[in-house]
Amino acid sequence: MNFNFRYAEVNNGNCYLRYDDTNPEAEEQLYFDTILETVKWLGFTPFKVTATSDYFDTLHEYAIRMIKNGNAFVCHQTAEEMHLSRGGDSMGPRTESPWRNRPIEESLA
Repeated sequence: MNFNFRYAEVNNGNCYLRYDDTNPEAEEQLYFDTILETVKWLGFTPFKVTATSDYFDTLHEYAIRMIKNGNAFVCHQTAEEMHLSRGGDSMGPRTESPWRNRPIEESLA
């Protein structure tokens, strides 16, 4: 946090405080208030406070664009399957997702 706020300060920039509220309905206001209070207690003032959920529609549009351009796909691997495909605990060979080469239409669906 010190790096981000100080870097912005010395470069005449702005530092945003962005909450990663990927499930905003499940978050308690106390979570947001405590973080902001701590940031201020440390002597920093965010230029603007935002949340990931503020941009869900935009992020969804980006995802669709990336899928249509062939730069992304929807993967249905479980967490365990993904862990193993990334080499597992032994950091062994990596394998690509079986969903990687699926038709664009399937990912969009």
